[in-house]
Amino acid sequence: MPNHVKKAQADKDNGLDNSTTVFGALLESDLPPPEKALQRMTEEGFSLFAAGTETVSWALTVITYHVLTQPALHSKLTAEVRQVINDEDDSAETGRPPSWATLEKRPYLRAVLHEGLRLSYGLASRTSRIATGEDLLYRGEWTPKGSTTPKKVEHVIPRGYAV
Repeated sequence: MPNHVKKAQADKDNGLDNSTTVFGALLESDLPPPEKALQRMTEEGFSLFAAGTETVSWALTVITYHVLTQPALHSKLTAEVRQVINDEDDSAETGRPPSWATLEKRPYLRAVLHEGLRLSYGLASRTSRIATGEDLLYRGEWTPKGSTTPKKVEHVIPRGYAV
């Protein structure tokens, strides 16, 4: 991970546009210099990598478990995917899997994937929210405990402040 950060820094120093990468975008942002330090960027990179790996692997584990433990679901899903393979000229002849565009149109496959995502959990920890482009203003009414009269409330979260 540190080498990816160093490469992004070298690209930036050489005038290359690397704003399409996470590290490049962070290095070109208006973050204070301590937030762009090698150690800090490396830690953020590992966090991104772990978060993306863990949540996806867990969702796939949940989906696989349910498909393999429910024979009716497995049979119906297998039949739908086999039908797609047989319908596509390229797939049957070349042995290549069907395109994602073709697979995502299959209603049962899509339903299985959506249900697996619903059943699997995401992050188990609090994630901060940061207003990056503007101050956030909350207005509304709140009834304090023990009162029957609502009060008007207004709260401002300044740009860049994490909640």
